[in-house]
Amino acid sequence: MRGRVAPFLLGCGIALGIGWRMLLQSVPGRLDAALGFGLLFIVLAVVSHRGLLHVPDSDRVLLGIPAVLLMIALIWRDSEALFVVNLLALAGLVAFARPVRVGLRARLLDSDVGDLVRRLLHVGRGVVFGAWPVLGAVRGPEPTRVPRSRWAAGFGVVAISPVLLLFSLLLGSADPVFERLLGRLFNPELVFQQVVPVLFWSWLGVGLLWALTRAPSSTEVAPAGGRVSSSFIVGALAPIALLFLAFLIVQSRYLFGGRAVVLGTADLSFSEYARRGFFELVTVSAAMLPVLLVADWAADQRAEQDRRRFRVLARTLLVLLTGLLGSALLRMAIYTSEYGLTEQRLFTTVFMAWLAFVLAWFSASVLQSRRDRFSAGALGGALATLLLLNVAGPEQAIVRVNAWRAARGRPFDAAYLASLGAGAVPAALGVLDRLPVEARCDAARRIDERWSGAATRVQPTWTIERWRATGPLLEKMRHAVDTACDLNGRT
Repeated sequence: MRGRVAPFLLGCGIALGIGWRMLLQSVPGRLDAALGFGLLFIVLAVVSHRGLLHVPDSDRVLLGIPAVLLMIALIWRDSEALFVVNLLALAGLVAFARPVRVGLRARLLDSDVGDLVRRLLHVGRGVVFGAWPVLGAVRGPEPTRVPRSRWAAGFGVVAISPVLLLFSLLLGSADPVFERLLGRLFNPELVFQQVVPVLFWSWLGVGLLWALTRAPSSTEVAPAGGRVSSSFIVGALAPIALLFLAFLIVQSRYLFGGRAVVLGTADLSFSEYARRGFFELVTVSAAMLPVLLVADWAADQRAEQDRRRFRVLARTLLVLLTGLLGSALLRMAIYTSEYGLTEQRLFTTVFMAWLAFVLAWFSASVLQSRRDRFSAGALGGALATLLLLNVAGPEQAIVRVNAWRAARGRPFDAAYLASLGAGAVPAALGVLDRLPVEARCDAARRIDERWSGAATRVQPTWTIERWRATGPLLEKMRHAVDTACDLNGRT
């Protein structure tokens, strides 16, 4: 990274920092994140045009289309949890969109798990170190020589600016006349409120661009297999399989015995049984997948007998893991039936569905000697699941499920309904007539009180669903309040 490359990346990073700071300061939340990613993609296009970033055509399609859809999702759905997941997914896509020239396979479709982990770690290191590697590269081919380029003086000012600021504050405090003079030259409040944030975001932007335009390592990816004897791997995995089998045998009494067996033998209420151990089952199922990946990577499977023995044991473990996931799903269904659906329960259920797909894909790819296809399939399944969740709308699903429960005599939590994001408003309007009369007025009034007040004040966050809830749907909600409360005999 010599010559004009480092100054070019510095300029692009500073432009990113200024743009991100302006968006954070002047644009409502959610919209600033979407526009910030849009600005990043524009800068990446400029860097690519300069020849510093090369992404294969297949990756541009595989990463570009989901990125555009996720940027739209950032300002579409109002759910905070879904926003965080969308944001993390976009950041992951950016980390994968980097040149792969040394040490990694050229296409995302050909990358294995080790490749993807190294990409993420490399980009993370670039963000942590920021502009420091780029500033070091400006020095030229002879590190011991003081640079004499036209950029050197400017970089020197930037490097010494924190010390200069500290000395200025100390000397200003030492003499009131000098303090007034400094006050005429620069405004400390402006420095801390504007300059420092711009420097911070520029530092991160330069580090990100540096990581995206450089390969993480010059070493080849180590091939799989042949490190540990298959007998050792079988001996390590067999006890886990026996543990899972024993657990499922014990669980079968509760799964098929119903409420009476749980109350009589588990010393727990039915809802406590459903809640207890649920997240532990999900954690065990998720943690077992990397164990199987490492076992397949390390096991010596050159002999047909060794390969067959390992795959039989691995498939047995997958079947048992499917049983664990089934037990967790049944517990979630019981708990949701008792207490209703929430965002946490919905997202955990969706994660379990994706995990079940990944386990099946592991069997179809890794255990069929197609290990290089596993990562692309797992990531594709995750993106497809996330996009489907955005299309369905988590808050809409929660409202409909809880309204379905209420129509069958279950309690309806109107306070939780009102605490959801703006996506719950159109769904609530559609299910109010299904609620019991006594719950209908309470739910409509709580929603109206929250969003009617939001319509009259400046919103720090802007989404399409929030705009609808405080705009076109507001009059319908007020009419629904009057109708529902009149039916309940209240005004």
